[in-house]
This record gives sequence, structure tokens and C-alpha cells, in this order.
Amino acid sequence: MGENPKITVGIVTRNRREKLGKAIQSVYEQEFPNLEILVVDNASDDGTSEMLAREYPVIRLLRLEENRGCPGGRNFLYRHARGEIIVNLDDDGLLGEGALSRLVETFFSDPAIGVVAGRLLDLESSIPKNLPDQGWETGIFWAGVSAFRRKMLEEIGFFPEDFFFFKEEEFLSLKALDAGWRIVYHPGFIVRHPPIRHRAGEDTRRDYYLFRNPLFVVIELFPGIYLWKYLFLRIASYALISRRRGTFPAYCRAVGAVPKRLARSLFHRQPVSKAALRRYFLLRGNLPTPEGEG
Repeated sequence: MGENPKITVGIVTRNRREKLGKAIQSVYEQEFPNLEILVVDNASDDGTSEMLAREYPVIRLLRLEENRGCPGGRNFLYRHARGEIIVNLDDDGLLGEGALSRLVETFFSDPAIGVVAGRLLDLESSIPKNLPDQGWETGIFWAGVSAFRRKMLEEIGFFPEDFFFFKEEEFLSLKALDAGWRIVYHPGFIVRHPPIRHRAGEDTRRDYYLFRNPLFVVIELFPGIYLWKYLFLRIASYALISRRRGTFPAYCRAVGAVPKRLARSLFHRQPVSKAALRRYFLLRGNLPTPEGEG
């Protein structure tokens, strides 16, 4: 990585035209050299692409004809990004002051760092003073407030294309740890974001992925006896969660997808090592809960 590495700030968007403009402005306010902004329009129908072409003609825009969800949209973005560092920013997120500089310093500190996880603050929260210069190791990240070293992605691959929403971070974290990459949380890499709130029964489609994808992660990546142990534990725990959320039918559909996935993956899967899985469980608690989540 050169002295002034090229950074790609990648934003996947769908029908958030006004919020997207604010996210873009927060990137420009970084005043960071050697920067590209790459936006993937996930089949918006609110004039997002037209607004970008009119108001931000220098921004690279890629439009998808169908909504591929967060993982699919980001995978498309990674294939076209030019930066040595790729920053993931939600279309309703705002980069905090100095965020990109802290990212680069963190990546420069150790070539084994493949992921830098950031601090998610509510829009109403004040930015803390005297931010720390360094972070600490963790085992997981949030996709919308993270950055990847391109070299890592070229080695381990991208998110699962069919996850659409939820748990793609766990999948990629396990792959990264298994390949020897470090994931570092830096509390000075701040992204402001609207409160994340979920109401019971409000979105059964999202809950389908909420219950299904963790099971798919176990099937694809958990080694040996851990596959059967955690598949059973997650199926049992999500039954209770779905009852509480009022989305038990979505849970039933999610569990119903397990046999087909098992049949497809059991003899072709490439699980991570037991050491990588243990390291994931040991470190994932080092990622603080988002501030302002409800």
C-alpha cells in the first residue's frame, strides 16, 4: 500500500435520494486526497440515478436492474472499486470528522489488518472529544461502518451473494480470521446513523433472512461437530425469538430452507478451522453495541 493509497468510499443505495446526498457530502467534507466515491443504485425507482447524474456528475454510478440486497449490491461494488482500501458507508450514514485519516493510519499500522470496524453513533449523539488514536482487535464488524483492504477481498472473496440481508458480516469475518487477517475496531472511525429500531411483526421478509442466514453460516463454515451443535442451538433459539417478535411463520420458512442447503453444501463446503471459529467466539464480544440503537 503506497504512501497515499487510493480509497473507494462505496455506497449501496435504494430509494433514499435525499439521505444519499447528505452521505455524499459527509465524504467530501473529509477533504481526503486520492479518493473515489462509487455508488451502486440497487434498482431505485425514486429518481436516485438521475439526481446523481445531475448533481454529482464526477461520482461513479453503477445501476442494477434488480434489487440484490445489501450483500449482492456491495459485491457488485467491490468488483468495480479501484481503491486499495474500500470503505462501506450506508446511504443514510454520515462519516465523522477525520474518519478516513484514522482508517488509513490503522491499516498502515499492520499489514495483517484486513478489516477496520467503526463506531456507530446516533444522529443526535455528540461526537466525543479526545478520540483515541488506536483501536483493539475484534472478531466481527457492521457492514455499513467498516472498511476492507482490497488484498484481503481478493484472497478470501466477497459476501454470500444470496444472503440479501443480515449475517453476511459473520460469514466474511470467519473467512478473514481463517485466512490469518485481523479485524480491528477503532472508536475514532465514526459514522453517524439514524436509530436502528425493529418492531415485532413489522417485516416478515427481513425476519426470514434474520433466521435463515445464521443457519446458512453454520452449514457453510462451521467445522466438524460444531456444525451440528450450533445448527441445533440456533434453530432452537430462533424459535423462541420468532415467537417473541411475532414472526413464527417466517421462522418456519427459514428452517424449511435448511435441508436443501445441507444437501447442496455438505459435500462441497469449505469450513474454517476450529482455531478460527474459537478466535471468532473469543473476539466478537470486543465490538461495542451501536450507540443509539433501539
